Amino acid sequence: MSAWVTAPEWTQRARFVLNAKLQPGTTHEQFQEMMRDMLADRFKLKAHRETKEMQGYALTVAKGGPKLSPAAAEPPLDQPVPTEEVTLGKDGYPKLPEGWRQASIQNRTRIRYPTQTMEQFAHFISGQLGGPVADATGLKGKYDISLFWDTPTGADPDPGPTLTEAVQEQLGLKLVSKKQAVGIVVVDHSEKLPTPD
Repeated sequence: MSAWVTAPEWTQRARFVLNAKLQPGTTHEQFQEMMRDMLADRFKLKAHRETKEMQGYALTVAKGGPKLSPAAAEPPLDQPVPTEEVTLGKDGYPKLPEGWRQASIQNRTRIRYPTQTMEQFAHFISGQLGGPVADATGLKGKYDISLFWDTPTGADPDPGPTLTEAVQEQLGLKLVSKKQAVGIVVVDHSEKLPTPD
């Protein structure tokens, strides 16, 4: 289950390059476990879990039902790094070349995430909204998620849908404001630099 993360402010700015070779057949769950082990080993990361009531959202099915495409196939984890540049399409939103999952140009964003559970999608949305989102759709299985939206700035004379509008119009889902008990991972300690190779 996904959890909201509270960490030192510097972790929001720090960027690191990770080079790793995965064995053929490595699952997403195994990859996540490897990442946890790496963070504990290289950054001396220590954390604990707690529960806190927070204002957030519930992801529900909108009136009329979901507009979701069942996942076609699980994408490989070791996909090549995309090299093609992202440009705006005829609809005014980024065109995603092969290998790209998300791009934003001039406050307009498009995503394409294959094989997502509703819990994973709710976690993604929480990062965009800056607040916890709980999956309350009751939908099982995995879906190929494609979505585009606009982040209004007031300068755009022809703004597109906001994220919450896009979720409802394009996916048949709805974000409902709700106060809820949220599982939080609190980072107690992390080194700013990893141990050397």
